Amino acid sequence: RDSDIYGMVNGSWSPVNPIDDVWGKYYSAIRSANLFLETFSLDNFDKFDQNEDYPQLIEIASLYPYEVRFLRAFFYFELAKRYGNIPLITDVLTEEQANEVEQTDFDEVISFICQECDEIKDELPVSYSNQPQAETGRITKGACMALKSRATLYAASPLFNKSNNMQ
Repeated sequence: RDSDIYGMVNGSWSPVNPIDDVWGKYYSAIRSANLFLETFSLDNFDKFDQNEDYPQLIEIASLYPYEVRFLRAFFYFELAKRYGNIPLITDVLTEEQANEVEQTDFDEVISFICQECDEIKDELPVSYSNQPQAETGRITKGACMALKSRATLYAASPLFNKSNNMQ
């Protein structure tokens, strides 16, 4: 596949061939997140209870739902900043249900993102350096607060806040 820049230069960039086409990828990721949140249970780890590192495994896994909620909020932010009003889906849908979904107002999507960030930020660690395995690249409280900050900044911008409402 050619570079996206090359697509702009040669004129192949168009509504049917966008440079930044993330719609399908992000909605697929959102569906995976919704499925995870509906089915995840720490009880699924009971089969590992004889492992030496079982307590650490549970400690690590207990943060997964919060990290997944962050990722879902992040995907919604990325979609909303590109497309404005988008469908806000928090359940796993059948094909028929998916075909009947309506757009959600941009402000409602931003409110959802902010609410998710507020609900999960205190559950996430500031750093994973003191966590088992000291993993890097996982979602932290700072990342969660930064996402909320960025979402509210976009919502306040003239692009989405045409009336310049200071609230």
